[in-house]
Amino acid sequence: MVFFFDDEYSSYQSPPPRGFVTPSNNAAARLCYETKKAVPNKLVSVYVYNRTASFPDPVEGKWAGNFIDYAIQDYGVDSDLSSNYPGLPRSRMAISSQEFVRNIFASPDALRNLRNSGYGAHMIFSMDPYNGNFRSLQLPALQLLAKELYSDELVYSETPFAKDW
Repeated sequence: MVFFFDDEYSSYQSPPPRGFVTPSNNAAARLCYETKKAVPNKLVSVYVYNRTASFPDPVEGKWAGNFIDYAIQDYGVDSDLSSNYPGLPRSRMAISSQEFVRNIFASPDALRNLRNSGYGAHMIFSMDPYNGNFRSLQLPALQLLAKELYSDELVYSETPFAKDW
């Protein structure tokens, strides 16, 4: 199980309802900290956006790297996240994310940087083998990913699989 905090579409009430804290990065950090404390054997991940974009202050003396397992950078952004989440090693940072149906793809240089600089994760989403850009853009992007990150070749069976959920 993974707890993935992504604060992209929040619409905060101002002032907050009684019993709720004022929305802030520190409040989001506290939520992640308490989640990790409650379920230490589960992954706690954040999307680098809005209130979850940066946890520079410690929570109860613990830096973000102690309670965040992965931080996932926004589309195509390949900057180091050390100042956003102190104590989080590059091996738990995902950079240069890709959104396939919107034609947002990582360059060969970005993928090489990810691998050669010690970053440990990468995210793709909205892959759709039934989309018109699958053969021309999505499949080549997956092949590039296999080549640059794993020094391997992606073999496609020509059999797409529909969502099963």
